Amino acid sequence: MARQNTHRAPGPAEIRIDMTSTLTKTGGVVLAGAGAMSVMTGANAVNAPAAPVHTAPAAPSLNATVISSTAKIRPGHRGSAVRELQAALNARGASIVVDGVYGAATRNALTAFQSANGLVPDGVVGPATRGALRSTGGQSASAPATAISSTAKIRPGHRGSAVRELQAALNARGASIAVDGVYGAATRNALTAFQSAAGLVPDGIVGPATRSALNGGGVSIPAGNGTSKPGAAPSNGSFNADAIISAARAQTGVSYKWGASKPGIGFDCSGLTQHAYRAAGIKLPRTSGSQAAAGRQIPRSQAQPGDLVAWPGHVGIYLGNGRVIDAGRTPQAVTERNIWGNPTFHTFR
Repeated sequence: MARQNTHRAPGPAEIRIDMTSTLTKTGGVVLAGAGAMSVMTGANAVNAPAAPVHTAPAAPSLNATVISSTAKIRPGHRGSAVRELQAALNARGASIVVDGVYGAATRNALTAFQSANGLVPDGVVGPATRGALRSTGGQSASAPATAISSTAKIRPGHRGSAVRELQAALNARGASIAVDGVYGAATRNALTAFQSAAGLVPDGIVGPATRSALNGGGVSIPAGNGTSKPGAAPSNGSFNADAIISAARAQTGVSYKWGASKPGIGFDCSGLTQHAYRAAGIKLPRTSGSQAAAGRQIPRSQAQPGDLVAWPGHVGIYLGNGRVIDAGRTPQAVTERNIWGNPTFHTFR
């Protein structure tokens, strides 16, 4: 009986998958390139086309070192370290320009972040602040879910951690005020603007309804309404302290009149400062609190003539050597006198 023809080449059949990227031929056997499958029978090979391989893109990694510089970063600094700081703050809920210039907006965003993370709101990036920025990753720390933890009412004149929480929460919603724990005119202006935007009675008091609105989020302070944006400086960026002081001194002896801003007739405190700064080409807001918040707050040691000196509800112009010119209620006129108490200093330089 004749044997049937099996049409099979000598040798065992094999299925190989070769993930190399080179086609080779050894002893009549073709090894296919990446992803190809070859069915080989002895010296003959039948190549099947490779199925496409779909590789999921790698998830982006969060760089734990959000600020590569280990040096302290302070107001007035410029460069790549400041750009890294600004980008890190934006990733955590701020909304500032990443321009590498540490100005008032950067300081306000940083102090809000520091307050929200239990740090001293000094506006300086040191080891503790750098560590907090790294540990919070890409989550917003400047607008936590519970912005104000205190359940007590917060009113003008109050001080402490609850006021700092309030100030940080207002900055996270569009204000630009110092986070110093002192409820003064700037804080009240920002809060009443927020209350109006939220449809609440603008009484400047944090009660249950206002606290709920702040903690709930979703409401922002309209631009130019309680946000205390910086005054418009001259187009060349100059700051003419002599012009400011000369304009103020020209009104020495003019009567104090609340709500007035009339050269030779009467001024209140913010009317005088607004008039004097206008002589130098700088447009200030009208009220004392908004004027102070519009500038960059600085330590007293850095104050220079022409800067603003501010107390709760009052403002004047620094003359240097511990002196101020202002329109005050007590002398009832524009006068030069020694600085008293513990005012804050604000600059547009």
